[in-house]
Amino acid sequence: MLSEQEKEGCKNILNKLPRQDLINLTDTVTNRVVSPENASEAVNAILTYSHTASQLLRRKKVKREHIYQYLAENGVIEPVASDKPSLIRKVLLYWGSTQEDSDDENDTTENLGEPTTEASKPTGTISSNVNAPSLDRNVDGQQLAEYFVPWFYKILNSFNTSPDNASPEWGPQHFWADAKGSVLMVSDGHMLDECQGSLVVSEKLRELVCKERLLFNANVNGAKGQIDAYGLVKISVGGTVHRFSDCLGIFEQSFGLIRDPQMQNNWKIKFTELKLKAQQQREVEGFSRKAIT
Repeated sequence: MLSEQEKEGCKNILNKLPRQDLINLTDTVTNRVVSPENASEAVNAILTYSHTASQLLRRKKVKREHIYQYLAENGVIEPVASDKPSLIRKVLLYWGSTQEDSDDENDTTENLGEPTTEASKPTGTISSNVNAPSLDRNVDGQQLAEYFVPWFYKILNSFNTSPDNASPEWGPQHFWADAKGSVLMVSDGHMLDECQGSLVVSEKLRELVCKERLLFNANVNGAKGQIDAYGLVKISVGGTVHRFSDCLGIFEQSFGLIRDPQMQNNWKIKFTELKLKAQQQREVEGFSRKAIT
């Protein structure tokens, strides 16, 4: 029996499958007892007839790319070289699952016999010793940036419209307790607002988007990521800032990410610095003073 958290997570992963793959998977899982008419019915049937989450995730129709994307969307960034069994273990840990059942059905296993290489070890097993060379081999700063940037701005931009559409993923849990943040507005002069604390920083960024209806269009291809000898990943990205049909100007933002060894080595934001530069003063007056104070 799947827990509620496992059902919700598996549902999100299954929704990434093409419709025909869902139909075929339904036939396999239910032994053709259920004939779904649409993707929603297929997902519900698969969840109902699956005994455990690990069994479902090992189905061949559930690709490693689906699991990897789910983890990345939830802020759990794994090495690109991670194999499917490693990602399954990571997602089960993320859900708080403990089961690692074995199943002899041909359709439920995929690459379980392959050895886990140093490069494909789940991040949860990496030593917390910052001097360990394995840390740098398992993490590539540039790859982390390419996954972090789309994830971050997707959930931040969700506050641009109705609060009902806001992503539930956003929150202080993605920031360190002593996280620092700053917002610098550049127009005729300079206006700087600094804050500290996971809740304060996350709320400052949320309010900036929510109250002023801002939309950050990040240039993902231009994002840069670099990891230092101590495990701090520095990410920088730029792009344009919009409100409805108006382009207000440009932005630059930098982040510092550090693993949390007490949270299965997941990445959390240690600091972030946001710089907003107005294209024209009249366009930016709407948020230059109200949004960052």
